[in-house]
Amino acid sequence: MGSQATQLILRQAFETLNLNRVTLRVYKDNARSLAVYRRPGFQEEGRLRQDRFLDGQYWDTLWMGILRSEWSDSQKGRD
Repeated sequence: MGSQATQLILRQAFETLNLNRVTLRVYKDNARSLAVYRRPGFQEEGRLRQDRFLDGQYWDTLWMGILRSEWSDSQKGRD
């Protein structure tokens, strides 16, 4: 469901709202979310090192982004 929701949000952002860029923030230890975001083409653009403290450990926060052209390229052959 995460992949489907991400696709719907990106379609709305690029086709309806005419945005050129979408960014998000995700915790480095959230492997499932990272896989969902990388599938349509999100790329890591920045890292806040040891930004979050959880369970006695510090974790990084990743900034990720995707451009309209990158998303369009990932959609070729899907329709």
